[in-house]
Amino acid sequence: MKKSVFKKILVILDAIETNGITIDTALLMIQQKLNQENIQMEASETAELLRQMDELRFFRHVPRGIDLSPSATIMSRSDPSTEVEALALLECLIRNNDYRNQFRELIKTNPFLSDAQLASLLPSPIFFKLLKETVLYEIKQDTYRINPLLLSDAAHIIMEYDELHPLVSTTLCALYTADIVNHEDQSIPYRNTDMKMIDYPYRKIIMDIIPRTGIPCEREETKALQTFYKDTLFHEFEHCCPLCGIDLPHMLIASHIKPFRDCAHIYECSDYHNGLLLCRNHDYLFDQGYISFQDDGSIMISEELAAKENLEYAYAIHTDDVLRKPYLNETRRMFLDYHRQHIFKKQ
Repeated sequence: MKKSVFKKILVILDAIETNGITIDTALLMIQQKLNQENIQMEASETAELLRQMDELRFFRHVPRGIDLSPSATIMSRSDPSTEVEALALLECLIRNNDYRNQFRELIKTNPFLSDAQLASLLPSPIFFKLLKETVLYEIKQDTYRINPLLLSDAAHIIMEYDELHPLVSTTLCALYTADIVNHEDQSIPYRNTDMKMIDYPYRKIIMDIIPRTGIPCEREETKALQTFYKDTLFHEFEHCCPLCGIDLPHMLIASHIKPFRDCAHIYECSDYHNGLLLCRNHDYLFDQGYISFQDDGSIMISEELAAKENLEYAYAIHTDDVLRKPYLNETRRMFLDYHRQHIFKKQ
């Protein structure tokens, strides 16, 4: 299977995900789309690909259907033969512990390997071939090693999964952000250049990839970035508001915790840690500071809102509402601290 066909399948899955479809239905829809574009691929080959993708967690099963992982989404949208494309596919694979262990050892010395030696690291012939089509490898006389230009970023991605096991790595997210926002064009005016960025665990990685501080004055410059930000939050929160359970897509908002207007760096705008997926009602209350959250996830209600007699019925707010623990990692707690200090109406 060619890489271009694989990415086409990712794009199809991205378009039909969470429509209540099963794997079997997805298979039929993929075959139909490929046939319409005169791409020849046997149904059995597509079925095996989906089976392996399922096993490697390229997507997950949610009540509304299947949902691509953020790294798979990045690969589907990346330009061909780029660092982002190669590292996105690598990240999809190293989410699997066995593959991560293999690549961790490989990166330590980065020797040139024969085709057979390299194939032994990736038992899947499908993904072995796909990786070889990316720029991940440097080729020399029919031997392969990790491209030295990508070695540091690949090592950082593996390190992040060893330490934090993120939804998507800081490294890949920063590279994708740098790819779709023209931060190097000094003719594009930026603001907030003197504001303080939160103390990210991997702040040096972010600044090495995107050294420019501040955010574009025109939010339109980040339109594609905001689409990815929204898609990642939909994936993390399983397409529903964590407070009331509303799951109609058009009633859900990818809500920034630290408002876009206050972000000190373009990465803060794109980082899913700086967000909650909320229904329109709770998004407004959160955005305007009527509610916030403690570090343990328990809800904080402003005095003005708490005084409402119909709080539960009219506003769907309960004093014992809480964000679940998996959403409360260190980075998101730092953003919530900003919200409590600068947005929440304390009196």
